[in-house]
Amino acid sequence: MTATPPPERRAATGTTAASGRRDEEIREALEQEQDQAARAIDSERRDARHAQDRTVTQRRDARTAQDQINVQADTQRRDARDAQDQIDVLAHAQRRGARDTQDQIDIQADTQRRDARDTQDQIDVQADAQRRCARRAQDQAETTQDSERQDAQNLFDARRDSERNDAFEQNVTIHQQASALEQANQNLEAFAYTISHDLRAPLRAMYGFSAVLLDECGTGLGEEGRGYVEQIQAASEHMSQLIDALLHLARIARAEMRPRPVDLGAEAASLAAELQAAEPGRSVLFTIQQPAWALADQRLIRTVLQNLLGNAWKFTSGQDKASIELSTTPDGDTRTSFCIRDNGAGFDPAQASKLFTPFQRLHTTREFPGIGAGLASVRQIIERHGGRVQATGATGKGATFSFTLTATDPPA
Repeated sequence: MTATPPPERRAATGTTAASGRRDEEIREALEQEQDQAARAIDSERRDARHAQDRTVTQRRDARTAQDQINVQADTQRRDARDAQDQIDVLAHAQRRGARDTQDQIDIQADTQRRDARDTQDQIDVQADAQRRCARRAQDQAETTQDSERQDAQNLFDARRDSERNDAFEQNVTIHQQASALEQANQNLEAFAYTISHDLRAPLRAMYGFSAVLLDECGTGLGEEGRGYVEQIQAASEHMSQLIDALLHLARIARAEMRPRPVDLGAEAASLAAELQAAEPGRSVLFTIQQPAWALADQRLIRTVLQNLLGNAWKFTSGQDKASIELSTTPDGDTRTSFCIRDNGAGFDPAQASKLFTPFQRLHTTREFPGIGAGLASVRQIIERHGGRVQATGATGKGATFSFTLTATDPPA
């Protein structure tokens, strides 16, 4: 019968067996890791050998490519040397050809110089002959001029006597014309008085009775009847404006002139400020040359500027970027030309001759208001100053009005 070991011994024996198994498992794990590490090292060594083999192959391919490049470079250098030799041969041939051409040019130049000297000798001979002929012609001309001067003196004396007689007769005629002009001025004043007093009364009556007719009988007239009455009133107002314009033209014709130095630039700037103040909502670029001196009657010349700048302001009303310019240029030794330009509606150049005729309009009153008397007064005033006025322009491209006045310096 086998004896049973005590419990303490059995426990120690179990612990030893368990520890041996763990050590065995650790050894097996270590051996597995060593095997894996060895296999990884072998794989890396194989990869290294393969990489080394690839490097050797690449170096061999690079040496082969370099050899090919060297062969190609040697071939290109030989080709370049051959091309340079051909170029040298061609250049030598061209230099020889250039030298031959230069020799031919020199020969031709020598021939031309000889021909030019021969031609110059012939010209000198001909010039001497022409000078001798000219001296003979000059002598003949002087003889003829002496005879003509004597004839001209005789003719001058006869004409002077005739002009003296004509001047006496002309003085008599001028005196008669002055008397006729004075009578015409008196008739014009009488005509203006008649227009001012006798024609205005019927117009006031027409306007007044038509207003009463609208107030008292407007409901019975109907829309068409009221339209007729309103047209009568509009025609009366237009006729009144025409009468005012006629009287204005007559006053300009009779107005006494007091010429003195006037700065038209300052006058234009003042009028431009008035126009902008009257319509502050408009944006217009004014370019006015200052100073711009001329000899003129200040009151009348301000009327000219007022009409021209007012027209420019009116006819640029449809422009988003309106511009008005006043500039001057010399016109001969004693006069100055004043130009007023705008970029407004312009006009048809074929109708330019109508601009300065009283009551002639190139635009309808629906487009631009007015009666067409302003430019007529402009021409009348400028002509009274001894100047001239003209207009240029094109439809839709603006207009330029220019007039001339006697130039002057500013007052001391």
